[in-house]
Amino acid sequence: MRTEIGAARGSSAVWRVLEDELARIRARGTAEPHVVDVGGGTGVWAVPLAAAGCVVTVV
Repeated sequence: MRTEIGAARGSSAVWRVLEDELARIRARGTAEPHVVDVGGGTGVWAVPLAAAGCVVTVV
């Protein structure tokens, strides 16, 4: 996971937290994570999360 999102967004603290949370979700063996990006704009959050295998809804 770290290589997927980390490569897209660098090593900011926010992205490290997101990577860790996605790893926890996947470790539970549930379906792909669903993410809602409110005020998505240019997709700076949505695109890397989708590339990492999340289902993303941009509002």
